[in-house]
Amino acid sequence: QNNPSKIAIIDRREYRKFEYTYQQLYDLSRKFATLLKKNNVKKGDKIIIWSPNGIEYVTALFGAFLEGVIVVPIDVKSKIDLIKKIQKQTGAKIIFQTQYNSKLQKTKTVFIEQLLDILEKIKIQKSNILINENDIAQINYTSGTTGEPKGVILTNKNIISNINSLNQMEQIKTN
Repeated sequence: QNNPSKIAIIDRREYRKFEYTYQQLYDLSRKFATLLKKNNVKKGDKIIIWSPNGIEYVTALFGAFLEGVIVVPIDVKSKIDLIKKIQKQTGAKIIFQTQYNSKLQKTKTVFIEQLLDILEKIKIQKSNILINENDIAQINYTSGTTGEPKGVILTNKNIISNINSLNQMEQIKTN
């Protein structure tokens, strides 16, 4: 981003809104990447994000991407039985979830509502991780037409291709 002080995300919470610049988003994402390293989560390992949308979700997603950690995003309304099955299939090391959902007993859990407070105390560590376009970035579980969710692998190249397509779209502005 050419202007790090430009607003990247507006996170609306009930009657308030919180604005985050590109620089703040980057710093939070680097801190999250450091949090993963401190928890012995390495490139190629998997984490589950089972929470509502918000700055914490975006921070976790981008922070994981920075370290080559594979994200398994799960709809916040998904039931615990599905989460257990996905955790078993993926071997996710940590689950980042809302405190309002049931907790997996055998998986390290971080409540997303506490994430910004946790990150506030972390000092960013440099990373030497090399990210390849063919590295897996995400495993998205979708049921398609069969009803039984299956993991769909997305590489960095898949995500970059989508971003490039979006960049070529013409924006419609309303007055």
